[in-house]
Amino acid sequence: MKIALTLIAVGALSLAACAPTQDASTPPADGAQPNPIACQPGDYQEYVGRNRSTIPAAPAGRSFRVLCSSCAATMDYRFDRVTFTYDDTSNLVTRVACG
Repeated sequence: MKIALTLIAVGALSLAACAPTQDASTPPADGAQPNPIACQPGDYQEYVGRNRSTIPAAPAGRSFRVLCSSCAATMDYRFDRVTFTYDDTSNLVTRVACG
């Protein structure tokens, strides 16, 4: 009996491994998030030299990240994200870039 259950479990796991996965080229289902807008840091260069508290909330379809100059950050690159870097001693924005 144990051998039969073991064989059934192994068979089920083997079939599950063959299940189709969603292709990256598959269009999103209805109600999904809209396509992200590519990063345009030039739209936000006016914030360089200002206090970090003046950075606005990200508009729909955009992603913002606010980092201090000495803080740890992930190195992942996102084409749709605008990154604001500020000096952690003065709280002034020093750089606006993509990523």
